Amino acid sequence: MVWPSSCAGQVGYQSECTCSATSFEVPTDITAIPPNAFAQCDSLTSVIAHPAVTEVGEYAFSGTGLESFAWPVGATTVPADAFRNAASLKTITGLEAVTEVGTYAFSGTGLESFAWPVGATTVPAGAFRNAASLKTITGLEAVT
Repeated sequence: MVWPSSCAGQVGYQSECTCSATSFEVPTDITAIPPNAFAQCDSLTSVIAHPAVTEVGEYAFSGTGLESFAWPVGATTVPADAFRNAASLKTITGLEAVTEVGTYAFSGTGLESFAWPVGATTVPAGAFRNAASLKTITGLEAVT
């Protein structure tokens, strides 16, 4: 299952299905978070994505009010613009299995430090653009 049928056609850009609360728990039978799923849900401060999630779409969390996020261990790609302009995002964990990071993935976030995923060997264009609070990036040894 990709997304609950009750949310069909209702995800993204402040949809009532995903933006009606300050927190959202992705159901355990969901394997993909669609593009724009939570985009611009600025009152959304918490999303729990279970390990069954293996795919996250572009802009999925852009413009949200997320403060921290535990990346689903089954998802190996952080897509382009995934957290773009999520200015409240201070921490992200669980990136150990990530092998690819998309352009502008963390642009405009409030991240203060970041542990680069060991399996991702390229830092894409704009990955941290306008992330003014970012002071430290560790784990860049494998980057070519």
